[in-house]
Amino acid sequence: MPRYFQLKTILLKNIDRGAYPAGAPLPSIRELMADSRLSFSTVTAALKELTNEKVIYPEHGKGYFVREHDGKTALKPLVLILSSMSRTGVHNEIIAGMERVAVARGYDLMLKNSDRNPAREKAALLALARENTSGVLFFPVFSQDSVTHIKRFLKKGIPVVFVDRYVRELAPFIDYVVPGNMQGACRATQYLFGLGHRRIAFLSARTGKYFIEDRLAGYMRVLARHGIALDESLARRADFCESWQTVGFKLTEDLLKDGRKFTAIFAVNDSLAIGAIRALKKNGLKVPEDVSVMGFGDDPQSEFFEVPLTTVRQEQAEIGEKAAGLLIDKIEGRCKSVKHIEVKTSLAVRGSCGKNKEA
Repeated sequence: MPRYFQLKTILLKNIDRGAYPAGAPLPSIRELMADSRLSFSTVTAALKELTNEKVIYPEHGKGYFVREHDGKTALKPLVLILSSMSRTGVHNEIIAGMERVAVARGYDLMLKNSDRNPAREKAALLALARENTSGVLFFPVFSQDSVTHIKRFLKKGIPVVFVDRYVRELAPFIDYVVPGNMQGACRATQYLFGLGHRRIAFLSARTGKYFIEDRLAGYMRVLARHGIALDESLARRADFCESWQTVGFKLTEDLLKDGRKFTAIFAVNDSLAIGAIRALKKNGLKVPEDVSVMGFGDDPQSEFFEVPLTTVRQEQAEIGEKAAGLLIDKIEGRCKSVKHIEVKTSLAVRGSCGKNKEA
């Protein structure tokens, strides 16, 4: 998470809990620099965003003050449609980030959960089209019906921002905020190369979803950079069932039964990676001594698994804040053009990856 964003989040929390009430001054830039040990440019970047979001306002020669909101004014509705409420809680930080920005800028965030059901998603979109909705933050299920109904929103002038994923067909017309999937996959694969691994299995779902294809493309880009052609026998895909861990377990068992040689596994999500570790353990292989395993997502469970998972960390709070801020900018006419934002990922290095002992 960028340092200015960390400071901004701390200031927002302090404002929310009343440490800086409406009309009160914030600490001076010099004081914020001393307390946070951040540079002038980093502190001013945080203050600039809070000013743009109308949380604070500057007074020349006096500093920054907390903006007063009229408690009698009804908050304008923003709707968040989730494809599913994740059992691992991966959406919690995104939603919290959205809510912080929405409330600070005078909007109310309402949640609807489609539970990966296209029919429920369609019903929610139809209902919203009839209601007084300012805008929609949308985790899409990827159904054709959804595409049709989202086009109706566009015709009515109701802005929509895709969050965490997007529909390629609508990308030229609709804003989105997503993690850097290809960038994260490149970083993960390069990290494994740095540990001496060359035969790296790739586990994913059998689907045309763009974020899985982007992660595969990142993996392949690093292979090509090192002069290695894709070995199709190591790139395994399966249909989704109710448990990604079950999919990861099965794909890994299939690799072992087929006698494929590999020293590392890169899975497109953390649950697949955890399933892979369980399959390796069942077959008498140790992680990371015999096989290294890399995930993607940094789910809450991953840090506390029996082998703490090395994985690609997505900056969930930043995704949520940027998505809500972008939607409100569209509603208020501050942003006229279509924006596509990829939030950079980082690596959470833990215990599931080690040096290739054969290198």
